[in-house]
Amino acid sequence: MIGNRLKALRLKKQLTQDELSYGIISPSYISQFENDKKAIPRYIAKDLAKKLDVSVDYLIGEDLQKEVSELKIKFVELFNLINEKKYTTFEQELDNLKKEHNESMNHPDIRTHVILCYLFIEFKKKNFNTTKQMISELKDDDIPIEGYPLMILYRVKGGIEYSKYNYERSLEYFKKSIDIAIAKKCKEHLGNIYRSVGTCYALMRSYYKAVNSFNLALKCYQKTANIQGQVSTHINLGNSLSDIFEEEEALEQYHNALSLVKFLNDPHLEAKLEFNISLVNFKLGNAEPLRHLNKAINLYKETDDRNGLFRAELLRCKINLSIDDLNEVRNSLFSMLYKVNEINNPNILADYYRTFGDYFYANEYIKEYESYYKKSIEYYKKANRLKDVSKAYLHLAKKTKDDSFYKYSAIYANKMGGVI
Repeated sequence: MIGNRLKALRLKKQLTQDELSYGIISPSYISQFENDKKAIPRYIAKDLAKKLDVSVDYLIGEDLQKEVSELKIKFVELFNLINEKKYTTFEQELDNLKKEHNESMNHPDIRTHVILCYLFIEFKKKNFNTTKQMISELKDDDIPIEGYPLMILYRVKGGIEYSKYNYERSLEYFKKSIDIAIAKKCKEHLGNIYRSVGTCYALMRSYYKAVNSFNLALKCYQKTANIQGQVSTHINLGNSLSDIFEEEEALEQYHNALSLVKFLNDPHLEAKLEFNISLVNFKLGNAEPLRHLNKAINLYKETDDRNGLFRAELLRCKINLSIDDLNEVRNSLFSMLYKVNEINNPNILADYYRTFGDYFYANEYIKEYESYYKKSIEYYKKANRLKDVSKAYLHLAKKTKDDSFYKYSAIYANKMGGVI
């Protein structure tokens, strides 16, 4: 914006960049000012304004600062639309702002907001390669980013690291995002970020920290009356409580979610909820796991959720293993062989190969058991689930009587602080 104004004034005076800069500053700086690569310092603007016969305030855009400040507030609403995945409404509102505030929309600060909006959209759509490319271009352009857009950028960077299973690095970015969100009172984003932090802690097996983060997320969602966020977080809380063997409390969280999910038309969430209720009932030895699991399977089929369906079929295998229905387990596992190439999630693949290994052990096929457990270990490593790596090696050591597996189990236990 300021660059266009400077260039227009220079051309009106029929001056070249060299002529305008003479006796004041290097011509290369004029080029950077005109391309909005750098802001014009007031002490330089004073001399340039004199040559161009305008006031300093006009040259550096002081007359537009109020409008730019108001636009930044409006962009908070645009970011919230993206956060809610209302992309069409976002485009309509952005077009309106461009028509109403043509000159101010070209201000460097506002251009940064626009760029971060489109970056956030690509992230929300899970187009991570495009998102990474856009982040790289931001660095190349040396665009100053602060405040609300910086909070969004840290949140996106945290999500990118999460997608690469770099949970510790992901946490660093999420925590930076939280600091800004609290300072700027971005309550619409806090629930999502706290929930992301909780998910990282859960995947790192720091379950008590996960529970604390999920409780913070739940409070944020309750304050903003975000029912979908509340349902998802109740599920997350239930999962973490189950992981620390608080199964009854986990079941309570799932029932809290069940009381809210009826207000949503979201079969994805409902499927996830039915699956988790089934899992906890199975752990508790209750008689209901298959009833809830069958509901989950039907919902996963309805929504064409292949990962969810695969996980549900795996749980059915585990339930049947527990009652020694090995024929049913065999039929399920071998039918899943045709679908395994469609699964890219290392967490699911690790559990699949481990369950297959358990089936082989139950049938006393020790070599096959060992082979499939080793496959599961490779996927646990890819997912950075070091505690499960250690446990799998320990299981191998006990069942195969191979002492070398004790050594590997100890190595990975030490990486987790010596606790398996």
